[in-house]
Amino acid sequence: MISAFGGGYSTNIRSNIITGNSSFTISGTNSFDEADGAGFGNRYNGNVSFTGAGLPVCSLHI
Repeated sequence: MISAFGGGYSTNIRSNIITGNSSFTISGTNSFDEADGAGFGNRYNGNVSFTGAGLPVCSLHI
């Protein structure tokens, strides 16, 4: 998933079960929220990485 829109919207992923390796990239200045509230956590069955503005911001290996 690549998010690049800069018009003031945020990208949210929540309450998902994701199987396999995943990579999320935000190329613009908007926010990307992974589990943006209590009880909205995602479950990753594989490797996941998050990249913001071309730099890795988080990498989880589950």
